[in-house]
Amino acid sequence: MTLFVFADSNSRSSYARNIESLSCYSKLNSFNFVLFRPDSFPQCKEAVGFFFRKVCHVFYYLLNIPADHHVAVLDADTAIVNFDKKIQAWLVGNKDIWFYHRFHNNEVMAGNYIVRNTAWSRRFLLDWYMLHPGNKHEYSGMNADNGALHWLLLHRLVRPVPERCRREGKGSDYPKFVACFHAAANNSGCRGGDWERVGFFRHGEGWAYDGWVIRYRWSNTTFMHHAMKNPVIGGQYEGRLLPPRSCEVTSKLPADRYMVSEGEMSSLLRSAALTALPGRKNHGYNPNSCIVNVRPAGACQSTPC
Repeated sequence: MTLFVFADSNSRSSYARNIESLSCYSKLNSFNFVLFRPDSFPQCKEAVGFFFRKVCHVFYYLLNIPADHHVAVLDADTAIVNFDKKIQAWLVGNKDIWFYHRFHNNEVMAGNYIVRNTAWSRRFLLDWYMLHPGNKHEYSGMNADNGALHWLLLHRLVRPVPERCRREGKGSDYPKFVACFHAAANNSGCRGGDWERVGFFRHGEGWAYDGWVIRYRWSNTTFMHHAMKNPVIGGQYEGRLLPPRSCEVTSKLPADRYMVSEGEMSSLLRSAALTALPGRKNHGYNPNSCIVNVRPAGACQSTPC
């Protein structure tokens, strides 16, 4: 297993504590940890846009490591909150790539994913970063790599691609396009295409979610928080920088007001899910959709989800 982070000099400075937590977690679990700059692979200089260049770097990194090796690709604003959790719990279903849904809407998260080094996953990453705005293609470019991911998933999973979704992908209404993707995926019965290659975790069951949705609280069930920003997301969201800690197995975050019981966390997540429901529905949320095809081994990170 490798933990992969892509960061320019500003991000390395702003998110130093986050990156330290990921590096430490890798050390404690005998994983590899790699930190790439935007120019680490010169082959990626033609990729227009920071996050497309990130995908390009993942592709070229996979070319240089053993087959079937797992790589957890993480945004620099992602931090390990609880060293006790094991990322292997999300390696379920014998997939080539695993995604999760963002908690507050119905997007498939583009910044954090786990990929197994296979010919299929390398081709997927290549096709993804080639959707950058410097290339000519059908997709309009809405929401950068996030939108491009949904366009690629649509074409890999749904055959034939509904003309309505193709039109939405050429347009400018991003929520309508994401909603069309989800409707088309569910209407396919989640069969055919490349469904056996891709795993999707439901909202809140991924290895991370945006910490602001629960005011950055954590419990023994929490693993990672995304959106650990610097400057922090303050105000009602009560954001903070990750507290410093030593790199030891016994290292814990301080038992301050941010630490809550598992019962309190369950209540917070239940409330946050209700608050998020309009945003999810605006992006085509269907609680009975077949797109959620994997669950983490053992107890899920957030119950209920």
